[in-house]
Amino acid sequence: MIKSNLTGVLCAVALVFSSSTSASSINIDFGYLEGEPASVFGGVGEQGFWNQARLGTTSGLIDINDTVTGVSVDVIAQADGGSSAPQSPGDIDKLLGDNIFTNTTSGGLWEVQFGGLSDGAYEIIIYAPSNTAVSTGLMTINGVSAGELPGDNPASLIDGISYGIYNTIVSGGLLDISGTTTGSAFSHSGLAGVQISPSPVPLPAAVWLFGSGLLGLVGVAWRRKS
Repeated sequence: MIKSNLTGVLCAVALVFSSSTSASSINIDFGYLEGEPASVFGGVGEQGFWNQARLGTTSGLIDINDTVTGVSVDVIAQADGGSSAPQSPGDIDKLLGDNIFTNTTSGGLWEVQFGGLSDGAYEIIIYAPSNTAVSTGLMTINGVSAGELPGDNPASLIDGISYGIYNTIVSGGLLDISGTTTGSAFSHSGLAGVQISPSPVPLPAAVWLFGSGLLGLVGVAWRRKS
């Protein structure tokens, strides 16, 4: 009887703690001239493998563990590219030096639409191009205003890279990020990279207390058995 009770208790504890787990992060480098960063590079997010995405649809994105996912991204912009590729670009240059971009005369809008994500809370890291004349434009994430990031010089990951960290909720597997020159002081807007990470969902205090109570029951059961 004690053995049966212990099995049930341990299964319940496993369910409590497994409910907070989530899928792996996805890193995307937009543009093509310089290639994607190495898997040892994480930017300001999680280290791991990177996807390279150009105009149009890229399906079967890999996560940071190099596992193919069911996530796709549709890229809409005037062009994808950047400045001429350096002879031996470093990972920062690969991330920031090539990008998608648009200008005022072509409508001033870029947009990336992700599909196939698991529903839930996400942390989004957005990187602006390394060109000081190109900002991200005024952005929205799933229809919510996200401000504007100026382009910057990639001399230092800490001091010279222009990036922003945002939190959003994905519903129906869709994530939409866009930027526009409308209302911006810049005539060009663009996007260099994005890192998408499922946010840990904090469990209510009562649930943690429930879990610790179950663990306490395990100890009581063992003492009775002995």
